[in-house]
Amino acid sequence: MIGTIIQLLFFLLVPAAALWLERHVRVVAVMGSVALCYIIGFVIGNTPSISVDSQLAMDLSTAAVALAIPLLLFSLDFVSWLRQAPRTLLAFLWVVVAVCLASAIAAPIFSERIEDNAKIAGMLVGVYTGGTPNLAAVGKALGVSNETFVAVNAADVLVSSPYYLFLITLGPRVFGRVLQAPALGEVELDVDQIAAARPSHVLIGFVLAVVCVGLGVGASKLSPAGIPGEAVAILGITTAAIAFSFHPRVRALEGTFEAGNYILLIFCVTIGTIADLGEVIRSSIWIVAYVATVIFTSLTIHVVLCRLSGIDRDTTVITSTAALFGPAFIGPVSVRLGNRAIFVSGLMSGLVGYAVGNYLGLLIAWLLG
Repeated sequence: MIGTIIQLLFFLLVPAAALWLERHVRVVAVMGSVALCYIIGFVIGNTPSISVDSQLAMDLSTAAVALAIPLLLFSLDFVSWLRQAPRTLLAFLWVVVAVCLASAIAAPIFSERIEDNAKIAGMLVGVYTGGTPNLAAVGKALGVSNETFVAVNAADVLVSSPYYLFLITLGPRVFGRVLQAPALGEVELDVDQIAAARPSHVLIGFVLAVVCVGLGVGASKLSPAGIPGEAVAILGITTAAIAFSFHPRVRALEGTFEAGNYILLIFCVTIGTIADLGEVIRSSIWIVAYVATVIFTSLTIHVVLCRLSGIDRDTTVITSTAALFGPAFIGPVSVRLGNRAIFVSGLMSGLVGYAVGNYLGLLIAWLLG
């Protein structure tokens, strides 16, 4: 009993330490709290002298994914984004098309080297149109092993980190050579910034998230034969969360996004503890190649489509950042572009990516499977 309580406290408190380190340690800031939580969990889980309750970790990881999705989506103002950002919408549509095409191209190339390559393609579509919550949700829905979770995330960090460094250094100058200059007088989207957390609002958001989970689980019980219940549950939770986000009082809840991010970090720690080192090593080399193929093929397709559509450099770069990295990485890129007005467009694109990533990831996995 005491051991279980200690492990539970470990799973719940490591994310707090990771977030503190992310704010105060440069190396961790570059790596990100998500990767750090995976690493800490992975090290603890693969230390022979430490015994981890794998069932507790599995149950907590499943609950964390289910609760994180709605909390991250409640602040989404989908209607405002559609109405006020036509160029951003088109650029984001192109990045979605690019990622789906790149995953479809890469899947048969690696089919003989990687098991469940269609499922991994779906996970990559999820993470590169949305983010880590979608990677986790799509993987859970498709029944992907814990080792594959960690291997794909490790490959993502390994491949995408140098590209992000490129974006905040030489990227704007390079992209400026092939894309048109941004128009003067950019208008910032009229949407609310993510506000500081308020405990009462977080509690209400948590209750609504539980409701979304209940609706998703209920939908899974009614799913037709042959359709995985986990997939129906994930899609049901996502749909319910999007529906709640249309209510202005739900969008005004302060701190739900941060709470969702924290719960996501709990998932990262728990899933890391139950991943086997040997399996991760055996699968990582080809998965790294797979991830690199998807990232750079999708990037090429996206830039070509944006150039043909007359979309400017800043909109192209910020939607690419939103899709490949998520909302948390928008700020430094918008500053590097010298266009702070583009920040909210990127932020909203990232939130929309969270909303559509689960649908797209599962669709691609089923089509390729």
